[in-house]
Amino acid sequence: ATCLDSLLGQTYKDYEIILIDDCSTDVSPLLCDQYSQNNPLIKVFHSLANKGVSAARNKGVDIARGDYITFVDSDDFVADDFLENLCEGIDDDDMVLSGLVYFKSQNDFYMKEVLSRQKWTFDKKSQYLQFLQQPLVTSPVAKLYKTNVIKQFELKFDESMSLGEDRDFNIRYLRKMNSAYSVDYVGYFYRRDVENSLTKKIHLDAFKNDILYWNQLHELLGGVGEGYQSHRLFNFIVDNMAEIGKERGWMQAYGEIRKLKPIINTDYLKRNLDKVDAPIWQKLMT
Repeated sequence: ATCLDSLLGQTYKDYEIILIDDCSTDVSPLLCDQYSQNNPLIKVFHSLANKGVSAARNKGVDIARGDYITFVDSDDFVADDFLENLCEGIDDDDMVLSGLVYFKSQNDFYMKEVLSRQKWTFDKKSQYLQFLQQPLVTSPVAKLYKTNVIKQFELKFDESMSLGEDRDFNIRYLRKMNSAYSVDYVGYFYRRDVENSLTKKIHLDAFKNDILYWNQLHELLGGVGEGYQSHRLFNFIVDNMAEIGKERGWMQAYGEIRKLKPIINTDYLKRNLDKVDAPIWQKLMT
C-alpha cells in the first residue's frame, strides 16, 4: 500500500499507473483491484502464471501509452514530487536519470546516491564510457525511458535471465539513445535487506551474466577505456569466484571459470592485466 499511495500522490498529474500482478500468492492481487476500482489512473494486469520481473516489466511496457516510462518495484516508494522533478528534466532526451535513497524500513534510511545535473550526448565512444561510470546507470529505477525508443527497437527485458536483466536491458537501450539528462534530485526510495526481495536470492548463473554484460560493454565502447574495462572485468571475475567459493566450494568455483573461459574476452584483459591492482595469485586465475 505504501508504494501505491506514493504513486497516487504525485504532484504531476498527466500520468498512468500500470500494476502487474505476477501471480502473487499474498494479498497483492486484491489490493491492486481495490485501488483500481476508485482510481481511473490505474490499470491492472493479472498474469496467469508467475513469469518473473522481466516478463512483468515487458507487459507493462506493452500496455503503456505515455511518452515516457518509469519502473517502480513494489518494495519501494517515491516522493510526491518524483514525476514532476524528472519530467522537468525532459528536453526530448531518451533518458532522464535521478538519484535514490536506500532504506531498510520506513524510518531507517541509510544511504543516498545523488547524481550531478548534466546533459549527455553520445556522438563519441568516450561519452559512453563517462556515462557508464555514473552511479545507478545499470538500475532500471529512478529513471524515465522514452517509450518510442523501447517500442521502435523492440527492446525487451530478457525473460531467461534471473539476474542482471536490468543492466542487460540498459546497455541495449543505451545503444539506441541520442541523449540523456541526469538531475540532482533524489525522490526514489529503494528498499534493501528485505527477506523476500529478489536481491536476497542466490543466483547460480550470476557469473555467466556478468561476463556476457562485459562483452556487450566492450563491443559498445569499441576499444575506448580498455584499462577501465579490464579492471572492472577482472574484479567481476574475482568477486564471482569468491561468492561461488563461499556458497559451493572452491572446486566448484574453478569449475565455473573453466566452463566460462570460452566466452570471456581475454584478449583485452591480458593486454591490460599489468595495470590491474591485484595480487599475482588472483591474476593467475584469469
